[in-house]
Amino acid sequence: MRDVRRLRGETGRAIFYQEEEKQFRSLFLLRRKEPSIAKLPPGFPEGDLRWTPELLQATHVQAKTGRLPELDIEVRVGCSGGGFDRLRFVFEMESDEVPFEEDEELDLSLELNRRGEGPRLRIPLPFYGGGMSFGSISLNTMLARAKAAKILGTFISTGEGGYPDELIPYADHIITQVATGLFGVREETIQRARIVEFKYAQGAKPGLGGHLLASKVTQAVARMREAVSGRSLYSPFPFHSVYSVEDHKKHVDWIRREIHTPLEAGGALALFRYIARRMAKWDCGTLAW
Repeated sequence: MRDVRRLRGETGRAIFYQEEEKQFRSLFLLRRKEPSIAKLPPGFPEGDLRWTPELLQATHVQAKTGRLPELDIEVRVGCSGGGFDRLRFVFEMESDEVPFEEDEELDLSLELNRRGEGPRLRIPLPFYGGGMSFGSISLNTMLARAKAAKILGTFISTGEGGYPDELIPYADHIITQVATGLFGVREETIQRARIVEFKYAQGAKPGLGGHLLASKVTQAVARMREAVSGRSLYSPFPFHSVYSVEDHKKHVDWIRREIHTPLEAGGALALFRYIARRMAKWDCGTLAW
């Protein structure tokens, strides 16, 4: 169950209404040594229909036990049909149709560093894994994402919670993030990263910054973030050292003095387009939004 806790304290406010929350919680058979999966009435869930009741419960079982469910049910793709969600790419072309031969190979690779300075990076697919921080997800999940990035030849971002040493074997595929709370930011982790990512704002919660619930701040997470275990952690909305476009450039230059890798600056869409244009003039690195 996902709760949204506001800055006023640790009392949770569920994102569902009472009846929906009751149904949702009934999916998960808690406090049982051997979780089992039961069929649910048709018509549920009411959210993303690709996530069938069996897939929801199977995911819970795997997260809790580390094993696949013993029942013979679909536990991998649900109703999605397999693979990634269908993506629609819009191209600026005069013709409505793109000529394409069946046996023609398409080059989907993407060059990340086109500044002519520092190492050139190219990934075979035009995407990488976004930031998911240690604490918001487990170390095992971070490792799974890193292994997938290595197989695909792309990158994943550590998010704002630091760069665990367990990810070092996958360093060629790791982006480390410098966010407003500066949690887990160290010189050695910045120096071993191929890409450093600035997070200037949180698009999911504009104007609020980040919030890691106290229950997720374990001793390991607190050690990585240099915080106190069992206490909620908040990331401010802005960098308190950055209040102008010129400050942004100084921020990038600060990291450049530590490393010689491509940089990426990420931020909320509304303000960032203006900032990105100004930073691009100063040749500040890879920009994304």
